[in-house]
Amino acid sequence: MTVYRLRGAILAAARRHLLRVLGLIVLADLVIGGLEPRIDNVAHAGGVIAGVGLALIFRWPTTTRLAP
Repeated sequence: MTVYRLRGAILAAARRHLLRVLGLIVLADLVIGGLEPRIDNVAHAGGVIAGVGLALIFRWPTTTRLAP
């Protein structure tokens, strides 16, 4: 979820790079899980879903408020 908070022209390239790396990691996990019969891809999918859910619940606020 942090990747989507990177705004601005300079950070757009970093966001694209991070999303590519994340995609490669997910792809590698699926390939390794498909090749190794003792690895359960459903557990990996559950971990991804739980991670995204927790990131949405505990995300940083988008605006900061200063004390008066």
